[in-house]
Amino acid sequence: MIELLKKLEPLNLEKTKFIGYENLDASAKVLGLYNKEGIGVQHLTGTGFVIFDQTPFYAISGGQDSDKGHLIFNQVEIEIIDVRKDVIPGYFIHEVNLSEQELRIGDLVDLRVCADFRYNSSLNHSALHITWQTILNNVGHYVEELGSKLNDERYQLQFCNDEMITPQLVLKAVEQINSKTIPEKIKSKIFFVTQEEAEAKNYLFEFTKIAPGEMVRMVEFPGIVIEPCSGTHIDSTEELKKIWFMNFTKTNKAVIIDMTTNPAVAKNYFKTKLEDRLKEIESQISKALEAGMRDSFDEQLKVARNLVEANNYIAIKELNEIGLNITALINKFLKNLEQENIKQFLSQDFQPKIIKDKFYYIETSNENYTNKLLISKASLLANENPEKVIILANQGQTNSNAVLVCNQKANFNVKLWFDEKLADKTGFKGGGGPLIIQIFSPAKEDFKTIKSALEE
Repeated sequence: MIELLKKLEPLNLEKTKFIGYENLDASAKVLGLYNKEGIGVQHLTGTGFVIFDQTPFYAISGGQDSDKGHLIFNQVEIEIIDVRKDVIPGYFIHEVNLSEQELRIGDLVDLRVCADFRYNSSLNHSALHITWQTILNNVGHYVEELGSKLNDERYQLQFCNDEMITPQLVLKAVEQINSKTIPEKIKSKIFFVTQEEAEAKNYLFEFTKIAPGEMVRMVEFPGIVIEPCSGTHIDSTEELKKIWFMNFTKTNKAVIIDMTTNPAVAKNYFKTKLEDRLKEIESQISKALEAGMRDSFDEQLKVARNLVEANNYIAIKELNEIGLNITALINKFLKNLEQENIKQFLSQDFQPKIIKDKFYYIETSNENYTNKLLISKASLLANENPEKVIILANQGQTNSNAVLVCNQKANFNVKLWFDEKLADKTGFKGGGGPLIIQIFSPAKEDFKTIKSALEE
């Protein structure tokens, strides 16, 4: 919505002074108010846009997200939804939702940036520069940067596709940063140079955006990296403590690398990708062993549990490969088991109960008797007894399942019978057609209702 204000350029207002490098709190005067349609107004309620004489809020640029925080007016905190400085050059436009509060031109407010958001963003921004250069050092040649993104949670590097940039190389760069760069406590340096000096020293990149006559703000971690940057940064590499390699994506055109300096983000991310994945693998193995599988997975599980401690992208990839291999072995076993179960099941001679001389009813009680298994037997019995309706009902430890099958000669609609007799009276759910239907209920008590319904 902020783009709506583009039509107002040029503005006849004092340009916004950005004081956010030095301050996170400031008193500011309202110079411009605009409603959600982008029309200038003298007073504003609800959603709209505000231009102040000065602001501590960093506006999205260089891949870094806008600051989060509030304006305080009449002792009420009002969230700053977004901040942009690229819509009308020279002006920081703040998007707000004032609700019932009213702002007027000339009002004084307090602006307060969320300190945690700013600091975590600064950590990620400094780490981005350091990671970028460390990766290039390991590649051995320049690789064009397509862009970057960062906020308080993570940062992302985007390179042109280069065969030298691999997950292994990125992990090597990360280990160098964690073991050497961070402990060296390298102090950052922020300074300004003219555009002419920046060009002469090859500081500028093809994507660097600088207004005519504007000084170039440089960020340097001596001995590591020096680049033009308008973003916010930390004072020393010591503050990073650790960086984590989260994801790696390679396309025909780009290499995209996701990282973080935020331990809480890393913990949650790797819990899902590693710890929870390991639990899935362990559960899968446990169920296979309970089903009679005799293979040993001790070695695979030992490797998998070590990978969980690694907390990096390569560990995720290797754990998934272990999981896929284990799944393939278990699926092969289960397929063979199913075929054996079908063979044994089909050979069994069940004693049916004939109900109303129409229904051929068989009860079973086995946790491994799936509807797929029951259908195979019921289909055989339907062919042998074409005028009967075959019902195989099975009770598991915690649930019930059944199949109803009949031949066309039976002149019976099993789907219609289910809808009338069981669908609304039990927990059974299922699907099928006039000649075959399979049903399942999470309640084992529903097993008894099938026979009762047949006898009505």
